[in-house]
Amino acid sequence: MTFILGSTDDTLPRLEVGKILDFAYVDGCHGYPFPALDWHYIDKHLKIGGLLGMDNVELRPIREHCEFLEENEVYRLAGIVIDGCFVRFYEKQADQEREWIDQRYSRAKQDPCDWRLSTRIRRKVSKLLKPYLY
Repeated sequence: MTFILGSTDDTLPRLEVGKILDFAYVDGCHGYPFPALDWHYIDKHLKIGGLLGMDNVELRPIREHCEFLEENEVYRLAGIVIDGCFVRFYEKQADQEREWIDQRYSRAKQDPCDWRLSTRIRRKVSKLLKPYLY
């Protein structure tokens, strides 16, 4: 087991090239864009079948990155721990394509210029309910 201490934007890009990880637990800076940045650098090293833990999923930047992982179906939700904070564990199913056209998450979002009444209502209701769904 190896612990890497320091700011993830400094330490993770310097991970040894070719280093393969069986398990990674992300508990770094919780502000946007750090959860995605942490995953970006770890994903390249995590083997298929490896486990990824995301700490503090109750916080919006981490929760939204978990939504990204789940919608793309490259990671499978393997378990949830609720004990003072929320942690989700994911099993890597395949390597992640990085271009938006290859990501279900990117293609699945609605057109931000869609101003139909039904779309605006759906967005407003979703925004109000989302904090209570986790």
